[in-house]
Amino acid sequence: MYDKNHKIIKVSTDEIIKKNPKISRASSGVYEGNLLCSDCESKIISGNYETYLADIISGKNKNIKCTQEISGEVQTIKIDNLDYKRFKNFFLSILFRADICSFEEFNDVNLGPYHEKIRKIVYENLTTTDLEFQLNIFKLDKKSEFNQLIVQPFKSKLETETCYSFLLKDYLIIINFKENKTSKLMKENRLKQSGQIVIPIIPKSTEKKFILTYMDLI
Repeated sequence: MYDKNHKIIKVSTDEIIKKNPKISRASSGVYEGNLLCSDCESKIISGNYETYLADIISGKNKNIKCTQEISGEVQTIKIDNLDYKRFKNFFLSILFRADICSFEEFNDVNLGPYHEKIRKIVYENLTTTDLEFQLNIFKLDKKSEFNQLIVQPFKSKLETETCYSFLLKDYLIIINFKENKTSKLMKENRLKQSGQIVIPIIPKSTEKKFILTYMDLI
């Protein structure tokens, strides 16, 4: 989540649509202390979720199997043997912490009636079905103009249903709270309870329209 100088790159959703967006490079991530008790932060979030994701990213987790495939004209990466609960609940924990954070950049996150349900899922590491809070991930092209950005979670409406998305460097993560026309199109590639997810690679030629559509900016 850093650039070549080990600086986090952050940009607001409003700036992304500009020709020359204002990009900030902080020396560390946005952090607000005392959001969670120390045990919850260290044992549940860091110990259970973040450590698991870190082991996947670093290659330390040898159980994960990645296969590059082509589906029609779309390149994909199929990942197998994920711990479904820990992988999915990591991303839900990002939404939960953004919801209770007081910083202005997270004002778009308002879980409303879903707050307590997601809190319990995160704190108790509960299992949800793979169509509940459907999780899809898209990978950006290696030449993408967005692949150094970390953009805070942003909310959009797909038909009448809520969707949250966020950019984490090379990846666009999408969480659909309920089934809708768009989530149905992505259904086969979702994170499944079997521990498999298919990650399509967004071609550079179509990525801007694709990403800005999810940000409700076009």
